[in-house]
Amino acid sequence: MSLKQLQQIIPPPADPIYPGGYSDWTKLKSRPVPELPKSLFDITEHYGSGRFFQGSLEVMNPFDPDYQRFVDQKLAALKLLREQTPEYYPYAPYPEELGVLPFGHDDNGNLFFWLTTGKVDSWSIVCNSESGYWEKPIRHKVPDFLLLLVTNKLDIKNKNFWGNKFSKDDYNFRPKALKRSGKKKS
Repeated sequence: MSLKQLQQIIPPPADPIYPGGYSDWTKLKSRPVPELPKSLFDITEHYGSGRFFQGSLEVMNPFDPDYQRFVDQKLAALKLLREQTPEYYPYAPYPEELGVLPFGHDDNGNLFFWLTTGKVDSWSIVCNSESGYWEKPIRHKVPDFLLLLVTNKLDIKNKNFWGNKFSKDDYNFRPKALKRSGKKKS
């Protein structure tokens, strides 16, 4: 599977919002996290910021100004929930050992994490449902994960994780709407 297959099914926008590739990432002096899998940048370079599948799933873009707030909020919530009910939270927040780092979410409240063990480009993906169920780690690059998801071929135990199977009507990407500054023109 590949990025090209994903692009054939879900064409990227002509003018992506906050696009950036891996080479752009390596040039940044200040990064929200030290390393991220290169496959994320296959998505951000071509799609930028926005939502897949009729606007229901967002892969967070580290070039987007909202990225750091998303990561910080999800890691803080995970830390608190893990302290309160450790039996339901087998993974620690990044950068702890067996830590998970969020990279996406959907409208159903499901969260998508990388399990940050081993080399960064071999991190597994771990899905956490809105009900607190953790799927087993799966080894896919981000474009392959999205492609398997949209084609209903993702090997997960909870087949109703997203509630419905995707149809061809769901094969789209909606670029993020940029916020207006609120300043009036004189």
